[in-house]
Amino acid sequence: MNNNKKHKTVLFESAEELYHDAPCGYVSFSNDGIVYNINQTLIEWLGYEREEILGKKKIFDFFKMGGRLYFETHFFPLIRMQGFANEINFEIQKKD
Repeated sequence: MNNNKKHKTVLFESAEELYHDAPCGYVSFSNDGIVYNINQTLIEWLGYEREEILGKKKIFDFFKMGGRLYFETHFFPLIRMQGFANEINFEIQKKD
């Protein structure tokens, strides 16, 4: 492996560790809302196992009803248009 490729691999692994071990919740989802990445902090807050979420849950499945309505009617169209959001705050509900 050349040094440049090795350096990129180390940087990627470090970024992934920061994402998964961050003290705040992070989630990544596709433009149809399906979660494809979620960090360990948010998994623990929600009370799920990773396998129960990835590819199976939509981001708004974790919101209370008011947040779900706001997300679907206002925020999600904005994300679809822009392609990203730096930060969102919604009241979430745990599995139980």
